[in-house]
Amino acid sequence: MKKYLLIIAILALVAPSLAIFSVGAQVGYLAPSGTYADAFTGGVTTNLRFSLGLIPIVDVNLNIMYVEGTVTDDNDLGIPEQEMNSIVPITVQGKLKLPGIFSPYVVGGIGLYLYNLEYTDTVSGELVDRSGAEFGYNAGIGFEVGFLGFLGAYADGTYHWADTEPATVQCFTFTAGFYVGF
Repeated sequence: MKKYLLIIAILALVAPSLAIFSVGAQVGYLAPSGTYADAFTGGVTTNLRFSLGLIPIVDVNLNIMYVEGTVTDDNDLGIPEQEMNSIVPITVQGKLKLPGIFSPYVVGGIGLYLYNLEYTDTVSGELVDRSGAEFGYNAGIGFEVGFLGFLGAYADGTYHWADTEPATVQCFTFTAGFYVGF
């Protein structure tokens, strides 16, 4: 009897996620690239992810991320180095994954990239507001590990691009988190 309970407990722990809908939270780091790296440093990211499983190997994700970074001290845009830059990508992604307990996946999506940069021009003394929203895209790879059929953890790396002002967002995000399925 103990042997059967142990086998059932082990299988329950390693069962892949059977949830159709899940909510997840992630934290990570944004690494700027291209012209974006010339003006801004990386920053810590936080992310909420809502996933809907269409079939066992295809999910649709709604991601809401918040990123805040600082301006580099040697930028060519005339922005004082103590200023903060924030980006809020709201994206929809398709996710194609291999079934199983350990599931590698690829993601790709589009979305709205909200950005905000306010600073006082060092020459004129005027307040400059560089805020707006632009459409962009993202693509990445990652892996997911399911537990108990409704819990899991995931980690991914994603490239983002959006034509924002004063510099085009070109960056990689590296995030890890967990999810709860329903």
